[in-house]
Amino acid sequence: MTWIKDCLIAGDKKGVKTAKEQIKSWFDCNDVKILNKLVGFKIEHDEASIMLLQGFEDKFKCKAGKGMVPAEAGGVLMKKSDQEKALSEGEQTHYSSGVRKLLHTMHWSRPEIYNARRDLSSYMITGTIQAHVKAMERVKKNCLSTRERGLELRPELEWTRNPEFKLMIFGRPDSD
Repeated sequence: MTWIKDCLIAGDKKGVKTAKEQIKSWFDCNDVKILNKLVGFKIEHDEASIMLLQGFEDKFKCKAGKGMVPAEAGGVLMKKSDQEKALSEGEQTHYSSGVRKLLHTMHWSRPEIYNARRDLSSYMITGTIQAHVKAMERVKKNCLSTRERGLELRPELEWTRNPEFKLMIFGRPDSD
């Protein structure tokens, strides 16, 4: 497995080498060799599979929460009322950054946080409140408490260059 510019190539060593040579002949690009991180995600791989795992505990100092689901049952995020204090500029930046990271997490390794992340995204503009930050932290804690979960790409059979070849994607959601 290797990463060239905006292209991830995975396969047997000979196939990867051939693909890299072809791409390099067509485009000016850099080969960064073995890929272990991508957009803040940890990548674990062996000869048979690739696993994409979230990795935001490095940027956001957050601790795992035991037995947490991404969103509170029956919980609904509401707009800021006139009596509630808006977030400071720094708090708003932290919130927006956290929600953007959850967007990447949802796309690349944790599709089960979609609903919670969608609700949080509705309050990205100035005016969010502490309840929104608390809900964001809950989703992050859920992801951290289940950090071994992610998307796993693993072929069931050896590729025979047949265009009908199927690649299995394994995941383990927290919800029904």
